[in-house]
Amino acid sequence: MLQQPGQSIVEYIQALKSQAAKCQFSTFTDEALIDQLIFGVSDSSVRKRLLSLEKLTFEEAARLAVQHEAIERDSAIFYTSISQIIST
Repeated sequence: MLQQPGQSIVEYIQALKSQAAKCQFSTFTDEALIDQLIFGVSDSSVRKRLLSLEKLTFEEAARLAVQHEAIERDSAIFYTSISQIIST
């Protein structure tokens, strides 16, 4: 399952969890969710960051991905605002 264009990371994580609930992973659920999050996330910098970490839980991976998306969004808003202020 890949993150769809325009789909937020939170929506993608919820979709992954929903799909995992339909499977019978048992004790393998956390590892399967981490693997799918890393494989399916559309932002390559998030993928690289998650792959660089050892002993990662799904909750930690999800938190890091959500934080990254929020930072990227807030940075874009900040730079747009600064550009508008400078150009006036």
